Parts: sequence; C-alpha cells; structure tokens
Amino acid sequence: GTTIRGFALMRLGGIMSGAYASVFTASPSVVRWNRRATAKKSAAVARSPRAARADRRRGAAEEVAGAGDVDEDELIEVEVEEKASASDTIRQAEAKAQDEKRQERKARRKKKSSKKSRSRRF
Repeated sequence: GTTIRGFALMRLGGIMSGAYASVFTASPSVVRWNRRATAKKSAAVARSPRAARADRRRGAAEEVAGAGDVDEDELIEVEVEEKASASDTIRQAEAKAQDEKRQERKARRKKKSSKKSRSRRF
C-alpha cells in the first residue's frame, strides 16, 4: 500500500508534467513547423516543373525573335500547352459520370411518368 502510493504520486506528476510540456511547450514549435512547411509547399507550387518548362519555352521563343537573322514572318510560335492535372482530370470524369447518371434518372422518370399517364387514360 504505502510503497505503491508514492509510486502512483510520482507517476501522476510525470503524466501532468508531460501533458504540460506537450501542450504549452511543443505547440509553438509545431505551429512554426507547419507554417514553414506550408510556405515551402506554396513556393514549390508556384515554381512547378510545368511552369519552369513554360518559362524556358517562352525564353527560347524570345531568343529566336531577338536573334535578328530571322524575320518575324518566319518565326514559328512556340505554343505552351497546359496539361490538365490529375485532380482536374478526375474532377472532370466525376462530373461527366454524374451528368450521365442524371440523364439516366431523367429518362427513367420520363418513361415511368408516361406509363402512368397511359394507364390513367384507359
């Protein structure tokens, strides 16, 4: 009994000090870490590989235009094609599937209502 009470008291004190450390000491560090990660992520999105390639293509087109030995009429425009991201493609596919389901439901309702109207006539 007496030995366990001292141990239990020390154990409770350790749990409380650990909770204090987690909540009040570690929280600011976690917030700083999260903000830093968010800033890095937004910077990475701003300079995505696709954007870098587009910039290089534009730069190449400007170099050819500024070379002087090429007429502007003969200059071939470098088109930058924006590919849809995977999430955009998925969203488009989901929207198309929803639209198809909506059209099917509409056709079923129309068919069902036409059957009801025929049965009412007779």
